[in-house]
Order: sequence, then structure tokens, then C-alpha cells
Amino acid sequence: MLARPQLWIQVAVLALLGCWLAATPADAQTERNLVTVNSVRVGIGGVCKSGFWAPIWLDLVAGPRGASGTLEIIVPDGNNVPVIYSEPGKGDLSLGPNQEATILRYAKLGRENGSIHLQIRQGEQTVWSQELSGLPARLAATQELVVGIGADLNLKQAVASIRRSPELALSVIQVQSAAELPDQWLGYEGVDRVVLATGDARLREAITSDQREALFQWLRLGGRLVVTVGSGGNELAAEGSPWKPILPGKLVEVSALRDRAGLEAFAGVELPWEDDEFQRTRPQVTRLSGIDGTAILDEIGSGTDRPLIIRAAHGLGEVTFIGVDLDHPGFAKWPGRPKLLASILAGSRGRADDHGSDVRRGIGHLGYDDLIGQLRAALDQFPGVTLVSFTTVSVLTALYLLLIGPGDFLFLSRLKIPRHVTWITFALIAVAFAATAWLVGRATHGDRVRVNQLEIVDFDAQTGTVRGTGWAHLYSPSTARYSIAAQPNLELLGGGEIAGVLTWQGLPGDSLGGLRSNQRALAETEPYHVRWPDQPPEIDGLPVQSASSKSLSVRWWGQCAKPTPSSLIVNEYGALDGELNNPLPVELTECLIVFKDSLYRVGPLKSGQAVDLGSLTPRNLQARLTEVTFEGSKEVSTLWKRDSNDVARIVQMLMFHEAARGRSYTGLTHRYQPYLDLSSHLDLGRAVLAGQADQPATRLTGESRDLAPGDDTTAGIWFRVVFPVQMQPIATSQP
Repeated sequence: MLARPQLWIQVAVLALLGCWLAATPADAQTERNLVTVNSVRVGIGGVCKSGFWAPIWLDLVAGPRGASGTLEIIVPDGNNVPVIYSEPGKGDLSLGPNQEATILRYAKLGRENGSIHLQIRQGEQTVWSQELSGLPARLAATQELVVGIGADLNLKQAVASIRRSPELALSVIQVQSAAELPDQWLGYEGVDRVVLATGDARLREAITSDQREALFQWLRLGGRLVVTVGSGGNELAAEGSPWKPILPGKLVEVSALRDRAGLEAFAGVELPWEDDEFQRTRPQVTRLSGIDGTAILDEIGSGTDRPLIIRAAHGLGEVTFIGVDLDHPGFAKWPGRPKLLASILAGSRGRADDHGSDVRRGIGHLGYDDLIGQLRAALDQFPGVTLVSFTTVSVLTALYLLLIGPGDFLFLSRLKIPRHVTWITFALIAVAFAATAWLVGRATHGDRVRVNQLEIVDFDAQTGTVRGTGWAHLYSPSTARYSIAAQPNLELLGGGEIAGVLTWQGLPGDSLGGLRSNQRALAETEPYHVRWPDQPPEIDGLPVQSASSKSLSVRWWGQCAKPTPSSLIVNEYGALDGELNNPLPVELTECLIVFKDSLYRVGPLKSGQAVDLGSLTPRNLQARLTEVTFEGSKEVSTLWKRDSNDVARIVQMLMFHEAARGRSYTGLTHRYQPYLDLSSHLDLGRAVLAGQADQPATRLTGESRDLAPGDDTTAGIWFRVVFPVQMQPIATSQP
């Protein structure tokens, strides 16, 4: 029989243990019931692309005790390393008991089969987490996506008539509710074209100012917008209308369609002109004058008196204005509507992208089929770092096995040394090989952090829009975590505000580390943080394994306080004339001026220095881009080397890919970051000044580490300035 004190002690211990066992399931149940996810929508209209930022709508219901904390989204990057995305301030969640809420967040999506997790964090503790399931498959990173907003114009039928191989086909999604539109421009990053039908006044009014500004900012930074304006032209062009900036001219009138010749000639199909219903409800036309762009269709089929379709530059993007409402009942059953839309969506320079299996077989061994992949392969070459081949490792391994096995046995037998001495010789051989491996690794991998950095900065002289695109490949000789910040040079703006985002760089394709790869992570890795663009561009806790590299991408944008005036004109002979000056606060070298199909070579230009275009001799742009040579009397283009590491040549093709015949010349697509190609602007009354500079536009900094490119690493900075050109009547005869 136990003593009374011992009995009471055991009873107390059992009581506490029972309370703990009873409380643990309840706490777990409380954590599970903290929040319930009713539904999830990823992307616009539920469609998204791997390797791009996308909006994520969450329909949440709080549990009986409510829910509070910081809501974070975790998405693995292209290398399957988890990344945490949160929005400081906006990311704080505070819901009352059983309260419902629809929350919009943004994250950059990784591989096509990658997962998405949610978690709520209170301080340093994660109080709730859940993996989202039942999400639709993501599109490939290089598949073009067209988003229709407003009335359904049957865009699917239009893109189906565009002849392309299946892997290059356009994908279409139709959005008819303003609630499905993002309120940040990064939500459109994976969208190639937006087709906006403005005939529905209720939809226009339902679009919030944030959603409209997100669309406009995406357009200014390189997006492509197709807008149909007919009966609503007076409202859109009214003074104070928020939609007025996207119209490429001044309103003349809104009246009924007078002639059918232009539309029928463009589409090759007759309109139901004689139909009584068509005549009673004849479509209205918004007519513009003083257009800043190119009229590609006139109402009467020739001339430019009554343009129906206008293509114009808008900042660093492009607007295609259609002066009629294509959702009008008179066009709904017209077989020419899909053909008309297909011609507009196919591209500006008739991009020859469909070359099927021959091209794919030629690049299959490279591990990439996009220009960005070739750039990434070039930037992954670090001076002072030698890649140890698999053959070398195999030979050394075989030699080690031979020495510790047969070699050691024969050595001891020949010298008649006792067998137990093998414990000493084995240790000596192992130590020798370990030391050899360490020395070889140190000699080949280096002993310091290296950075290859490349940037392309674009400035629109008319609107003052500035955007920067940079790539940074970080090499680490040892396993470490890095906190990196990108600091754009504010002096380039001449005043104004700037925002940006620093994230991982994706690799289109199914190779090792590609966005279509099915490779699993070899080991679990703690996630790192990507800071939301409202904050300075920064990555916290980026893991880099020993003797490996990490590809990073930085995008920043801003508005210059003082746009630069331009005096460029096209004279009566169709040649570029006038004076052009360097508006940037840096000196540019190896300058080129590009306009239409012509290229002008210019020497170095100091800040503010002007050059007279009339004194320069134009050269053929395509011939220079493709490096045409003469074999006898025949012109032959230099073959594009798809495995070349010539960074300057790759950048040149990134900037003017379509002007060099696109994929038909390089054998590679340019669809992962297509906004870098300004070829279409050359046909829209714009001239481009391109040159290199020594001063970087973005400086990378890290915690107690020097991340600046060294003398033996690759660094490059290209600037482009887009100038408007005033068109003049062209003479009937050339001098």
C-alpha cells in the first residue's frame, strides 16, 4: 500500500496528463477550423501561366473564434524551392467569428505542376496552413494568352483560324465580369494581348479605378491592347473620361457605317449590307483625326480619310483601335469577323513562328527553345569557375575503387606485408583522395561569390515612362543563404517615383530546372521571401547550394517628371530627318538609331549631345541583324548559333527579334519576355536610340557581402530611348 503523499502525487500527474491529452485534439481541431477555404481562382478567368505573376482570389470563412494574422502564399519556384509571398499591411488578415471574405493576393507561379500553399502566421508561429487542391493546369510559359474583356467576340474561333503548330497555338479566355480583373498590373504579366469590347456601358462603370489603372500601366510598360469603340465613342472621348488616354487621336464624330468596302476587302467576306435588319440597326463608327499611329484599314478601303482600324504606340506598349463595335448584332453572324480579329491577333510583322518539328529537333539537345533560355545559359558561365564533367568524376571514382580494392591487395602481396596493414593503407588512400577532391573542388569552384548582371532599360521620350529589366546570376562557392536588395538608380528618372520587384528567373522548357520539368526536390529547403513591389525590391533568405548558381530577375518601373521633346520627322522622301539628342544622364557607346527597316550607326553620345539624322546614311536593319555577307553575287545571312554565349549578340536579338525574321532566323521563340522586342514600334511612327553604358542602372546589395560584378565577371547595361516621329507627305518620286 502506497503512502498517502506518493498517492496524491501520482493522482496529480495522471490528472495533468489527462488534461493534456484531452486538450491536444481540441487545439488541433481549432487550428484546422481557424479558416475554411470555400473556393480559389488562380489567374484571370481561372487561366494562368507558369513562370509569371498571377492574381489569386480566395473565398475564406473564419472559424467560430475568428481568424487573425499574416496571410502568406507559398509557391515553389522554378527549382522547386518554396517561396513565401506576402503583402505588408495588406497581407494582415482580421476576420470575426464565421465571417466570410474574398481576398485578392498575388504570387509568381512556378512549374506547371507546382503546388500552392496558404498559411497564417502570428509573429514567428504558423497557426494555420493548407495546400490548395483541385486547381486547373497552368499554361506553358511560352504559350500566348489572349484575354477578352466585355462582350464575347468569339475569339476562340478567331485564333483557331491562325495556322500554328499545337505547341504554339494561342489560348483564349473571356471575362465578362469586372470582379475577375486584377487591380495590380503584375496580374497581367502572363497576358500577351487584351481585347477590350467597350460596348457594354455597365461593365465600363463596374471596372474600378485600380483595375483600370492596372490595365493602363500594363499597357504602358509593354502590353498590347485591342479596343473596339463604336457607339460609345462620345462617352470614351469626353473630357475627363478615364478611358480617353487610350484613344490614338481626336474624336471627329460618331455616326453610322457609311461604306462596306474597307471591311469586306480586309476580311475577304461580304457584309449582309442589303439585309433589312442590318440597315435598320447599322453599326455606329467612332471616327478619329490627327491619329498618332498607322491606319491599317479605312472605311472606303483606300486612303486615310475615315480610318476604321488604327495601330498606335502607347508608352512602351501598343494599342489597336477598332472604330466599330464588333459585338453589334450585324457582325455577330458575319463570317468575316473571326478573320478580321485573326489578322489583328496574328502579329504586326507577320511573325513566322510555326516551323514545326525541324526546328524542335535542332534545339532539343540544348535544353531550351526560347531566347531567354539562351541568355540564361550564357550568363551561367562564370570566369574562374570550371565545370567538372561527369566523365572526370567517373574516372576518379573508378580509380579510387581500384586502389582500395585490387590495387591495395596486389601492393601488399607484392611487398609481402601482413594483411592487417590494409587498415592503414585504406585510410591513407581515403585521406589522399579526400584531399585531392577538396583541392580540385577549390580550384574549379573558386572561393568567392560571383555575379553576372545584365540590364535593359527602356525610356519613352513622349510619355516619360521608364522600365528596367535585369538578370542577375549569383554563384556561391559554398552553401549559404543570401538577403539581396536591388536599388535602381533614381537619377535616371530625373525625379519621379519608382517601384520594382526582385524574384527568381524562370527557364521555359522541360530541361533540368525548367518550368515544365518533373524533377522533384532532392531535399526539403526552408522557404525564402519575395517582397511585394510596393516595397524596395528584395529577397530574404535565398538558399544557394555549394558550387551552384541562382538565376534572379529584377523589374522596375517609374514615371519621369519631364518627358523629352522630339524633333524627328519623316521628310518628303520617306527618310528619317531632324535632330536627336541623348536625354539620359549617362554617356552611351556603340549607339544605333533604328526606324522602320533602316538602321543608322552613330558614335558615342554624351548626355545631352545631339546628332543630325540628315547627315547619316541609312542601312538595312534586317541585313545588319542577320549579319548578311556576300558569296559571289548572292546575299547570305550568317547562321544563328543557338548554343552561342555571345551576350551582346543575344541582347541585340532580344531587342529586335521580329525585325530579324523572328523564329524563322534564330530557330527560337521570344515569348517568355516578349515585351523586350520593340520591332513593332518601328512601324508605328517611333524611332529607337539604342546604346550601351558603363554605369549600371541597378545595384545589388547583400548582407555583409559584396554582390557587385567584379572585373572578371560579366556585366552589361543597354539603354533604349523611344522617340515619336512626325510623319510628312511622301513625294511621288525619289531623288
